[in-house]
Amino acid sequence: TMFPPTYYGTRLAWIVPGYVAYHVFSPVAAAVILHLTFYCTAVWSLYSIVRRIAGSSAALFSAVAFGLYLPAIRALGWDYVDGAVIAYTLLTLALLMAGLEANRRWLTLASGVAAGAMLHSNIGAAFMFPSILIWFPPGRTGLVERGLQPARPWRSLAMQLLWWGGGIVACTASLSIVSVSAGGNWDFFM
Repeated sequence: TMFPPTYYGTRLAWIVPGYVAYHVFSPVAAAVILHLTFYCTAVWSLYSIVRRIAGSSAALFSAVAFGLYLPAIRALGWDYVDGAVIAYTLLTLALLMAGLEANRRWLTLASGVAAGAMLHSNIGAAFMFPSILIWFPPGRTGLVERGLQPARPWRSLAMQLLWWGGGIVACTASLSIVSVSAGGNWDFFM
């Protein structure tokens, strides 16, 4: 059930993957697969982010250090939303950096979907948005150094922000459909 009078229904971006995992696999396998998927997503995303900023050696060191960091393992290994927020935040940044660097709108859209999932895992993750938005201004992704900066950087920025916002809206709309079909409200995030 969606627990309409409680806050649980606001965390659909964490509940839906768990629901799918527990309906596809046995309970023990589902728990392992669910948590390992979020763990691997977080570690891979951190590697991707650091590789773009500081190179492969620093990325490997960071990913291994993060992957062995006990508070991260604990957060990604238990059933509370912390692990989902961590994984979705890192995935948001990895996809955003790749999308901005390659000027690929579909990656920016996917980053927006991950940002929506981050937000809909725990509304408190909204405090992460400023640290994500700092990557949008032109010149932050290394394009200028490689001579790949678009002729009108602010127009490109506006388009990327629109695609990113569209991803958040798409994630919210998808989870609203899930909420309504499970007997909850369309505004599950309220």
